[in-house]
Amino acid sequence: MSAREYPGPLFVAPKGLKVEQFSFKPSAFAPVELHPEEQARDLALASVAENNAAWMAKGLSLLGRMRGCFAQASGEQVRMWLLSQGLGQPTTSHAWGSLINHAVRRGVLVDSGKTVKMQQPGSHSRRTPLWLLA
Repeated sequence: MSAREYPGPLFVAPKGLKVEQFSFKPSAFAPVELHPEEQARDLALASVAENNAAWMAKGLSLLGRMRGCFAQASGEQVRMWLLSQGLGQPTTSHAWGSLINHAVRRGVLVDSGKTVKMQQPGSHSRRTPLWLLA
């Protein structure tokens, strides 16, 4: 299935939230073949986003404000900042990855090509991408 054929998930955002914030459709300008693993990933991310729609909308809105405070951040730093701004925890920890992925697809976060060590004890200093806040 090509990227143009992949329909992506269709769902309605909660009242008062912008539906376009939740478009997981691949770009029409990137007609690449999606591997089955990529299709499964996209469906899983979309399912998590749908099940946490209000949380995702609030997180993306706050992320827009984060751009005025930081030029770059890791996903872990994004999560810690969003929590400090009152976002709260999603229904599943997978929603953090979905939020980051969604922000990347919308161009809010751009890969810097660099990695940093994570700081939280449970992260065990593993390397993670450093994102530019566009």
